[in-house]
Amino acid sequence: FFSRANDFGYSKMPDETLEIWEKGKVLQDMVWVIRRFRPDVIINRFDHRSPGTTHGHHTSSAMLTQEAWDLAADAKYETKQLDYVKTWQPKRLLFNVSWWFFGGRENFEKADKSKYINLQTGVYNPLLGKSNQEIAALSRSKHRSQGFGSTGQRGDDMEYLELIKGDDLKDKQNLFEGIDTTWNRVKGGKPVGDAIALILKNFDFKNPSASVPALADVYVMIGKLEDNHWVAIKQEEVKNIIAACSGLYLEAVAEHQAVTPGSPLKVKWEAINRSAIPMALESISGQKDIAAPLD
Repeated sequence: FFSRANDFGYSKMPDETLEIWEKGKVLQDMVWVIRRFRPDVIINRFDHRSPGTTHGHHTSSAMLTQEAWDLAADAKYETKQLDYVKTWQPKRLLFNVSWWFFGGRENFEKADKSKYINLQTGVYNPLLGKSNQEIAALSRSKHRSQGFGSTGQRGDDMEYLELIKGDDLKDKQNLFEGIDTTWNRVKGGKPVGDAIALILKNFDFKNPSASVPALADVYVMIGKLEDNHWVAIKQEEVKNIIAACSGLYLEAVAEHQAVTPGSPLKVKWEAINRSAIPMALESISGQKDIAAPLD
């Protein structure tokens, strides 16, 4: 997520960064994101306790997270936000420890890391055919402005996490320990979870459209739940799954890249249902306040 933070260039000092950023505004943005996104776990990549030793922007973001963690759950802070979202308290805040903060890889290898959560991230995902490191390398290669491209690596890879705030962990490999990540966390959500489990059990990868009627039922079930946060998110996800399972193809191609307000714009619409599931195209709409009429 982005905020109003001004990317003004390099700075070593957080106090300079926070002054130029106008700390209060960026803090408001961070609290808004936490209240709206509702993360269970937050991980900082940089250390809030080491001002002046790394990039000032990075350190500042970690420092602000410490405050945002508490303020997101404070009903007295930014009350106007509460017209749209509710207060939220994440369960854990962690710092992703790196050799950078130990002055080099050799020092890091010698350091006592017993107090840290040792998380094995070199996991291979057979469904994707890639490991976490390979996926990360593809992501970093998209960071074109700083030339961060890398080929990635495979095999064991350990990340070390320090718990800064929140509940301690007994299982050091499970950052979501004690957090219900099932549909049971949503009031009235258990039947939805049961219905989805049945869809997964009966899923036929050779005929994915066979799951569409059940997915449509799940969509309706979700719409009846009281939880406004999860309803919007999960209904959108189910719609995307239905489109994928049915081979649905929707595209709009404009004749011109840009037009002036009020000018006509020709658009070619294509809608194809490539499954045996009956569907109907009920309406097509465009942003008529920008360019009208649409043909």
